[in-house]
Amino acid sequence: MRFLKHLLHGSGSTSASVNMNRGQAWLGREAYDQAIAAFTAVIRLDPANAAAFRDRGLAYEEQGKYEQAVADYTEAIRRDPQSADAYFQRGNAYFAQDDFERAIADYGRAIALDSDLALAYYHRGLAYVEKGDAVRGKADQEKAIRLDPALRGL
Repeated sequence: MRFLKHLLHGSGSTSASVNMNRGQAWLGREAYDQAIAAFTAVIRLDPANAAAFRDRGLAYEEQGKYEQAVADYTEAIRRDPQSADAYFQRGNAYFAQDDFERAIADYGRAIALDSDLALAYYHRGLAYVEKGDAVRGKADQEKAIRLDPALRGL
C-alpha cells in the first residue's frame, strides 16, 4: 500500500515512465482528472509516446469527453499505426457519439491488425446492428463469441 501511495502522490518526479505508471494507477482508480494530468506530463516529456495519448484518451472517454478522446486516439494512431488497441478505442469513442460508420471502420482496422481481438468483432457487430444491418452484426458477434466464449452473456 505504501508503494501505491508513493506512486500516486510521489515526489513530483519528472520521469516519463513514473508519470506513465502514475497515470495508469489513477486510471485504474477511476481518478480521471489525475490520470489526464499524469499522461499530459508524459506527453510533455515524451511527445512520441503513443501509449500516453491512448491512455489519456481512455480517461477523456470515461469522462464523456469523446471529441478529446478521439483526438488523443488519433494522435496515438499517428505515432503507432500498428496499434489495434488505439483503433479499437477510437471506434468506441465514435460509437458513443452514434458515428457508426467511423466506428465500423476503426473496428475493422483493429481486426485487420489483430484478427483475434474478440471485442472489436463484438463492438463492430453492435455498430452494424445500430445501422440496421442485423446480418453482419450477428456474424461479427458470433465470431467474437467463437474467439472469446465469455462474450456470450453480453
